[in-house]
Amino acid sequence: LDMAAKKKSKLSPADEPEAPPRAAPVADTRRHCFIQALLARGYMELDEALALYREIVENFDATMRDFTAFWGAASRSLMILDLEIRTAKYDYDGKQYLAVVNNAQTDVTKLATRLSPEQIALFRVALDEILKTDDAATRGVDFMTAINYACTSSQEILTQGEKQGTQMTQLEKQTLTVARMNSKEREQTLLELVKDGWLGQIGAEARLVLGPRSFCELRAFILEQAPEGA
Repeated sequence: LDMAAKKKSKLSPADEPEAPPRAAPVADTRRHCFIQALLARGYMELDEALALYREIVENFDATMRDFTAFWGAASRSLMILDLEIRTAKYDYDGKQYLAVVNNAQTDVTKLATRLSPEQIALFRVALDEILKTDDAATRGVDFMTAINYACTSSQEILTQGEKQGTQMTQLEKQTLTVARMNSKEREQTLLELVKDGWLGQIGAEARLVLGPRSFCELRAFILEQAPEGA
């Protein structure tokens, strides 16, 4: 017994069994689950997010006030990562939407990390058309107009550049990128932008407008890039 006791006393701390890891608080786990779901979707309608919250906390009687406190706490937990949960009212349907926004990036960088170069180019061209006038911003633009705009203006851009010997602006480069896409590619890309919430479609003619995700994530970018007359 004495030998066994002496041998046991010589065990180093590394030889001792590790304590089991502490379980994360239930509230932290629930917030993490909600944030991951929101990130996976890109953006969510407020009522849809409320329903998800009720499922996560397993309380289907939870109120909107409970949910607001919940996502507010989740947003504060993201501040160390320069992220936040932001809400925005979408004027075209009157509904509220939520999205996780990266405050460490400029709005242009946000686009680059979320969209392909072709999507960025077509989104920028569509944005220019949508914000060209107050009427277009309110009523939207025709789907085919948004596509054809790049084709009709690309030749003008090339001609002016050759005459003046100047370098193209970023918008001009993006317009040419869209012009090089075939009709099917442009149509498919626009539909993807609508599906992902960057653009929206309204009315019987399904005219293009800015989408709810743009209102949540790209406010400053939209205001900065809007033509003076918009």
